[in-house]
Amino acid sequence: MASGRATFLDLIVSLLILAHVATVTGVEPTYARCIADVRADAGSTTFLAGTLSLKEENEVHLIRLSPAESELVCDGLFYHPNEIWDLKSCPFDHRVFSTVYTSGEGYGASVWKIPELYGQSNSPQLEQLFTLDEHKGKIRCVLWWPLGKHDKLISIDDRNIFLWNIDASNKSAKVMQKGSADMLPNLRGGAWDPHNHNSVATITDSSLHCWDLRSMKKSNAIEHAHFRDVDYNPKKQNLIATAEDEFGIRLWDLRMLKHPLKNLPGHSHWTWAVRHNPEHDQLILVSPPHYTSARGLYISNVLFIVY
Repeated sequence: MASGRATFLDLIVSLLILAHVATVTGVEPTYARCIADVRADAGSTTFLAGTLSLKEENEVHLIRLSPAESELVCDGLFYHPNEIWDLKSCPFDHRVFSTVYTSGEGYGASVWKIPELYGQSNSPQLEQLFTLDEHKGKIRCVLWWPLGKHDKLISIDDRNIFLWNIDASNKSAKVMQKGSADMLPNLRGGAWDPHNHNSVATITDSSLHCWDLRSMKKSNAIEHAHFRDVDYNPKKQNLIATAEDEFGIRLWDLRMLKHPLKNLPGHSHWTWAVRHNPEHDQLILVSPPHYTSARGLYISNVLFIVY
């Protein structure tokens, strides 16, 4: 999805993809936890979806919105080892993406490359470029810097944050920096600042911390809140949105964290995800924690907030 053409329709379509995943092969409903827009694909609106199945073989689906925006087309279906818990598309190469996955033996994270498709629906096997194999705990997510080409990658587990130097052409990844959460309880995820590639925000069960990736030291923080998600404003520096159990959605200025800039309504129960529209930063998408099957999609429980 080219950033210049990004509309809020793209966020709605990403929800509909969940319903599409199970119908591609005609099998029983497949649970899909992960959807990622392919921002590096300048020619079309494209998404990746990853399945989460204990019994069936798991898959990554490459799905495109037709030029008339009237149907979803599966451009590729690729088998993936183990259950996919996190999926991110590379922002500068439309054929590269990362996954976090789990099996009975633990967690893993890898970067993959989609083969040339030649119009085939059942495409060749994914190429595994490299694994992020320094983790000992539960891997939460992989982060790509969202703007332009960058030779670094971030991975977060429940105790540590890793900064990797990556070289896809040589299929290599090397740890450059490692930061420890120390006494912080249970890292849950994070977001990479699009305005500063040396800054990343991480969330725990009770706090949010900003890190300087050059020193791997924590700087400013928000304490005493149960964070579920965080997202940087794509247009304005130092502004973030958080999803929290007690307060729904809150907007913050990282230079003044004593009080939030604004409280926005979330869901009647927990709010687990928050994202800004990439082109119109006053549009925010939030989602509740429903475990949604590909056949039963709770679109009515997704909120679109204008502020």
